[in-house]
Amino acid sequence: MRAVGGDTIVLEQISPEAGLGQLPVHRILLQENGINIIEVMNLEELAAAGPSEFLFMCASLPVVGAAGAPVRSLAVW
Repeated sequence: MRAVGGDTIVLEQISPEAGLGQLPVHRILLQENGINIIEVMNLEELAAAGPSEFLFMCASLPVVGAAGAPVRSLAVW
């Protein structure tokens, strides 16, 4: 697996007392396994079409030294 994505702005629930330093999903995926996280993907149309398999393409901006960057994602089935 190279990437994990979802419709939401974050992939985990952060309790107010934990603070932003406690991001277990980010730690496990990014830090420990090098798996990229893609958020706010707008997957409703893809889910409604119901493909069992598709080609996913993702082009990101070449931002150096940033914690994140916008991407152009495309699913082809």
